[in-house]
Amino acid sequence: MIGVVIINYKTWEITVECVNSIKVTCKNPYHIYIVDNKSPNNSVKMLRDTYYTDKTITIIESPINGGYGYGLNRGFEAALNDNCDAVISSNNDILYTENSIERLYKVLK
Repeated sequence: MIGVVIINYKTWEITVECVNSIKVTCKNPYHIYIVDNKSPNNSVKMLRDTYYTDKTITIIESPINGGYGYGLNRGFEAALNDNCDAVISSNNDILYTENSIERLYKVLK
């Protein structure tokens, strides 16, 4: 299974667009880990409201804003604990195209 770690900070709407692009284009089994880096707005609530029934998404609320690397480490840890055999880090402003994740996965493997 592919883990995709997406870092969010104050821009939940863009994160939703990124997630939607994964859902539409990725054919391999995947799990998405959205790490919110202590957004001072309603990002966590909006993401939880949007994905509360989606079993392919885990939202991780960071207790601090430790920066991009800190957020990635939290997401990678969760993905490895869930036995993902490859993990892709993603900015939330990326829109994935057909087969892009499969190509990344092939290179990682």
